[in-house]
Amino acid sequence: MAHFSRPKMAQFKKTVCPLTLPLFQGGQLVAGLNQAKAAYEESVARYRQTVLTAFADVENNLAAEYLLVNQYDKLAAASKAGRKQLEIANNRYEAGLVTYLDVATAENTSLGIERSAMRLRGQQLVAVVSLIKSLGGGWQRTNRDGGGL
Repeated sequence: MAHFSRPKMAQFKKTVCPLTLPLFQGGQLVAGLNQAKAAYEESVARYRQTVLTAFADVENNLAAEYLLVNQYDKLAAASKAGRKQLEIANNRYEAGLVTYLDVATAENTSLGIERSAMRLRGQQLVAVVSLIKSLGGGWQRTNRDGGGL
C-alpha cells in the first residue's frame, strides 16, 4: 500500500471498506435474520391461535343460543298448557267438582313452568350478548332521560 497516495487511499477506504464490512458481520446478520423469522413465526402462531379461539367462541355461542331458543319454545308451549290446565281446574272448582287443592296444584305447576321459562329466557339473552361480543360487537350506554349516570 506504499504506492497509494493519500487521496487514493481515502477513496480506497470509501469504496472497498464498506463492501467488506458485511462479510465480517455475516454471522450477526444471519443470526438477526433468523431471530426476525422466529419472531414473525411466533406472531403468526399467536394470531392463528387468536383467530381459532374467536371462531370457537362464536361457534359455542351460536350453538348455545340455538339450543336455548329451542328449549324456550318448548317451555312456552308447556306454559300455555299449564295455564290451560289452571283454567280447567278453576272451572271444575267453581262447578264444585274438585277441591281448591287441585286449583293450587295446577297454579303451582303453571307458575313453576313460567319461572323456568323466564330463567331460560335470561340465559338466552346472555348467550346473545356473548355472541355479539365474540363477533367483535359492542354497544354504548345511552342516557335516555338526559340526567347523569
